[in-house]
Amino acid sequence: MTTPPSEPAPPPDPEARWHSSEDPLTQSTMDMLAFAGVRPFSAHRVRTARAANSRLVAMSGLALLILLPVPYVSALGLDSLWRVHYFSGLLLVPLLGVKLGGTGWRAVRYYLGDRGFRADGPPHPMPRITAPILVLSTVVLFLSGVEMLLGADRFGSWSTIHNGAAIVFTGALGLHLLAHLWDTPHEVAADLVPSRATAPAKVSGARRRTAVTVIAIVAGISLATAAMPVSHWQTSRPPGEHRHLG
Repeated sequence: MTTPPSEPAPPPDPEARWHSSEDPLTQSTMDMLAFAGVRPFSAHRVRTARAANSRLVAMSGLALLILLPVPYVSALGLDSLWRVHYFSGLLLVPLLGVKLGGTGWRAVRYYLGDRGFRADGPPHPMPRITAPILVLSTVVLFLSGVEMLLGADRFGSWSTIHNGAAIVFTGALGLHLLAHLWDTPHEVAADLVPSRATAPAKVSGARRRTAVTVIAIVAGISLATAAMPVSHWQTSRPPGEHRHLG
């Protein structure tokens, strides 16, 4: 009597090791990271039906993340680097439009019952909570910055609004990034270097998404270049502080 061949064992889950640990402290840390939406500690949301939208949002988001340190660093020496600060800030505006447009479209279609976005499922609770705060602070941050640039008001109320929005934006961005830093590089690599990508599915339109991101960067450079000459940045002191000459 021959023994029937046993079924092949299922392939090991490459992320299984992240979800259990014999060390209570390590497990508690993993649970906390999973609660914050940090991959690979949280459950992976597979995108299939509307993966193209996800890829575009990821690509524009990564471009923003690469360029964002410039306005942050230049803000530390605003007296001498204000042109760099405002140029780099204006450069981000079209990219922000692509990012917010893609995310907003996904949210609207999901809540309107689109089958594709419903099949992909909702995002993790952490980015769902931080997204409205991040969007609102982003709008206030950049609108106040444009007003300061064109209005040449460094010390007025718009400056207070701008600084407050920057603080809220930074906090919300940090929490929001926790849930996306793991997936975003894989999503972008799947479009830019498909031969080396670890993403399982190939999504059509990679060149189109890359072109949209590049065009947004070029448009940002053009916008910043056109806007800088119309600025007359004031270096005057706040009201009540006067420089005595002689």
